[in-house]
Amino acid sequence: MDVSLDYSAVGSGDADDGSDGEIVFSVNFMDNTGGAGEGQTIAWDITNNGSESVFLLGVGEIAAGADLSVESSTDADGNASATFDAEGDKSAGTTSLSVTASTTADNSDGESRDLAIDFSATWDVPVAAELASFASRITVDDDVLLQWSVASQSNNLGWEVYRSTDNRIFTKVSDLIAGDGTSDEFSSYSYVDSNLPLADVLYYYLNQIDLDGTTTRSHVMEVLLSPTAVSQQALPMVNELRQNYPNPFNPETTISYDLSTELIVTLTIYDLSGQVIRTLVDDQAMSAGQYQSIWDGRDESGVKVASGVYFYQLRAGEFIAKKKMTLLQ
Repeated sequence: MDVSLDYSAVGSGDADDGSDGEIVFSVNFMDNTGGAGEGQTIAWDITNNGSESVFLLGVGEIAAGADLSVESSTDADGNASATFDAEGDKSAGTTSLSVTASTTADNSDGESRDLAIDFSATWDVPVAAELASFASRITVDDDVLLQWSVASQSNNLGWEVYRSTDNRIFTKVSDLIAGDGTSDEFSSYSYVDSNLPLADVLYYYLNQIDLDGTTTRSHVMEVLLSPTAVSQQALPMVNELRQNYPNPFNPETTISYDLSTELIVTLTIYDLSGQVIRTLVDDQAMSAGQYQSIWDGRDESGVKVASGVYFYQLRAGEFIAKKKMTLLQ
């Protein structure tokens, strides 16, 4: 098993709280009769290959570059598991964990056998705040069209697209999509995934690669597919601006909106006085579909704004809608 995860929020990596960064590796052991083997000792050999700490919940911290070996016993159903988590903010590097679960037991012929299974997990942070929007739609050719925009970028070598059918195990499906290096200009990118697996839903994320080799991930985009024909996927019938989620939020929130036809779109953040804080989408031509934009609580200069109430407004052609949100630092 090889999984990709976002970091948990700082201060929650050593807590069993079901956060985004948690992953459970589990094994099931059957004895030489084929029944559940209770009380079998499982050795867990763990290596942190990355730059940030990883926590083995219930045991403790595994520092960057460190190794740890622990043992556990299978329960009445023959199961044993280990739960890991890692935390980090937007400055955190990537951490990769390698885990081997092993045991030794006699088979039904009385022969001693060494058994082992390998797991790995990678934690990193979402693409930096320059990512203004990330959206998807189904084309008339039953392909998935991914579109994303950046308000600015620094040392951006390019982008890679990763896809999953279960939101856990992701595979790269694109070649490198060239970026624009360093630029303060609004830029848009797209990728068409035409080799789709049989699935009712697909998950995508963007992997941004800087010129120095540093990589960061976007949030995951969920794309619903018809179980019989992708072409039956319905486009929005009306323009709509949805309530941001989460709300209240810290440090970032997602703003979702629907477009029923191709329109020129502007999405703007205001404070209570009506002053423009951030423009997430700036007079961009966008086709019919469902879209999401991320606001990280920063203004146009990249400075974090204060806690309080803010408004976000969508202008799509003649359609205008405004909603309220709350930032809690």
